[in-house]
Amino acid sequence: MAKAATPPTDPFPIFMTSKEAARILSCSSGWLHQITKAKKGPPAYKMGRRLRWKKSDLIQWLEQNRV
Repeated sequence: MAKAATPPTDPFPIFMTSKEAARILSCSSGWLHQITKAKKGPPAYKMGRRLRWKKSDLIQWLEQNRV
């Protein structure tokens, strides 16, 4: 009996750290923090003392800010 194929898992969780989000945006995590603080970047969520980003928000922000 053959094993059922498992669907590929998304390597990025729903809420991502600055390093994970920066990898999607092809930027540094420092730059991501700067534009978030200036309210010019993708929306972030405060979880405790840390910021987190949603993958869907990052993709939407990229689409809205293309040249």
